[in-house]
Amino acid sequence: MTHKMSPAEIEEAIAASGDLLEDSVDIIDELQGTFLFADAELDRAFARAYLNHQGPQQEKRYAAELATEKERTARDQAFLIFKYAERKANAVDRRISGLQTRSKSANNAMNTYGGR
Repeated sequence: MTHKMSPAEIEEAIAASGDLLEDSVDIIDELQGTFLFADAELDRAFARAYLNHQGPQQEKRYAAELATEKERTARDQAFLIFKYAERKANAVDRRISGLQTRSKSANNAMNTYGGR
């Protein structure tokens, strides 16, 4: 069951959610930068390992894959954290939309019934 909120409570919730969404922009930007850095580090490490492998040509890719396990794990973790932050921001955005709908309904009801 949805908690009944007064128009003032709805507006406060919209403002608070808007502040959260605004704050999330900087967080998401930072996390995306961390992911992109980790992705570039993986690419560089893979290229170095590939070029430095002294075995037969068909082994180079597999040797590079094994040699860059740490970088791949760091990249994957950065990606997951970045995507989680995006999903959280999207959830806040959807919450704002829901609150705005409730606000319109409450305002329409107050206008229809004369503020009773």
